[in-house]
Amino acid sequence: MYGNAVINYYSNRSNSYNTETPYAVVNDLEGVTLEIKEKTLSDNGLTLVIKNRTSRGYMFSPTYCVEQEINGQWHRASYVTNIVRWQGSNHLEVVGNSINELEINWEWLYGNLSSGNYRIIKSCVYLNSPGEWVGHQLSAEFRID
Repeated sequence: MYGNAVINYYSNRSNSYNTETPYAVVNDLEGVTLEIKEKTLSDNGLTLVIKNRTSRGYMFSPTYCVEQEINGQWHRASYVTNIVRWQGSNHLEVVGNSINELEINWEWLYGNLSSGNYRIIKSCVYLNSPGEWVGHQLSAEFRID
């Protein structure tokens, strides 16, 4: 884990699922996957399993995004708060050839999710060359009944 981050987002999004996803491309990072640990999914959180089958290390942001599938399209889930503060959150360093778990409770941010199809998105970066960071978004899909 590296550094303490204080990240503030101010949102005036409505409480409806009407914002289309900004993530046109996800899961394009060969050898790195995001999965949901068995028996950890609930309407207010889950445990992610990050599998890195490469020799390269990655830094995962402390932030995440939950989206709901509506009519075959992904839409950002609405926040239950107007101020999103990721205080005290650390970046997660995922070293090469490793498996990591990350518990996420989104109740403070999204509330309890209603039934439907969802995905969670996590961003990660790696240093390709001095001063050149390359970013990717990984997602894991799930269903709330």
